[in-house]
Amino acid sequence: MEYKYKGHAIMEVLGKPKEHLEQVADLLLKRISEEKLLNISDVQKHPVEKVEESETLFSTVLEFEIEFKDNEALFLFLLNYMPSSLEIYEPEQLNLDLHSFNSLITDLLGYFHEFDKFVKTKVEENKLLNQKIDQLILNLVIVSLKDQPLTLNELEKITGIKEESLKPFLNLFVDKKFITFDGEKYSLKK
Repeated sequence: MEYKYKGHAIMEVLGKPKEHLEQVADLLLKRISEEKLLNISDVQKHPVEKVEESETLFSTVLEFEIEFKDNEALFLFLLNYMPSSLEIYEPEQLNLDLHSFNSLITDLLGYFHEFDKFVKTKVEENKLLNQKIDQLILNLVIVSLKDQPLTLNELEKITGIKEESLKPFLNLFVDKKFITFDGEKYSLKK
């Protein structure tokens, strides 16, 4: 098969645990190598290392030479695998017909719209989930305060929610006048 573009790709893979990340990197390379309209060679898989800013995440880097049959194969690779870097070194001059260019733009826009829809859906789901969590914690606090006023420490023991996580909720509930705080203990609004 004749290839239109040749380049060098770099992909970073993040995840946890370390052993799982190694398997994911191998599966990713296998999946890419099975693509019909491209070819990879000179694969380098860097050792898995702990991400500095994270307590639990690991990272590995994959580097390889890559050849693409056509424009579509190139853009599909970019969209489907989102490499960290892709440097095309052949050909030195590009010649793209208008039909191919418009087709690529349409595919790219479709992908972006699908991604935008996915993100907006997840944002709305997250808002709803946060509202439900707020309501559950409020219910838990109300039930806990039903018989008597309690300190933050006492509420932590009853609810099982650590003080530093519970305090912002209690402040919100006081602001919304669901409960009261006298400087020491929380109680139900009378």
